[in-house]
Amino acid sequence: AVPGDFIVLNVRHDGVFKVRGMTDTLTYKNITLYSGMAGIFARRVKGLHTVDGMRAIRGGKKPEGATQERLLVLCGDGINYAHGRVGAVIINNEMSYLGDDSVNLHGTSFLVHKPEPETNSFLCIVGATFDFESYKELILPGDRMRLLARNNYAITGENTFRKMEMVDIKVEGVDLKKLYPTNPPKDYKVMRFYVDGKNLPEPGMRVDVPAINMPNFVIRNNYFHHHRARGMRIMA
Repeated sequence: AVPGDFIVLNVRHDGVFKVRGMTDTLTYKNITLYSGMAGIFARRVKGLHTVDGMRAIRGGKKPEGATQERLLVLCGDGINYAHGRVGAVIINNEMSYLGDDSVNLHGTSFLVHKPEPETNSFLCIVGATFDFESYKELILPGDRMRLLARNNYAITGENTFRKMEMVDIKVEGVDLKKLYPTNPPKDYKVMRFYVDGKNLPEPGMRVDVPAINMPNFVIRNNYFHHHRARGMRIMA
């Protein structure tokens, strides 16, 4: 950087479209975004979501007093989906001048606190705002669970999900800033997973459920350019 360069103040709280609560079928059609913190920020979706003809591009009216065009259109991702059994259909879009990814599809992983071999179960730590009722709809008996190594997330084994429940206990040594470094919650909850088989994760490992990581998505005929991070970040 040299004197005279322009800088961007990047603010990320929500998206232009903040979607929560097990949303059913939803379509975004022919929408243009000139400015915002992020585009679509969706969590815990039930039905098929289609994003068709959305543009995040420079232009639009300048803020009052501005003498330069905006350096960024969106501070965060253009299209970010997580926690759904049906992958989004993302077609005919243009994402540009973004502070992060054009498309980000992913799920979540759960931090293991303690295995319970006597009941084929294990305890996990989740944030205090964890939406247990939504996950009861999302994670179904028979779903595959992957056991992920601490530090590098290598897949060390698998198990089959049976059921889950919230547990009203507190555990020692929970460092919420370490668990959630970018946005730590004020408190935590404890959840118990029951599985088939004896292959239980160890404390400090994580588990995830591929069936809720936005599988079977479609991304076609899009134009992603001038973004700070990745064109597509796919963890589905």
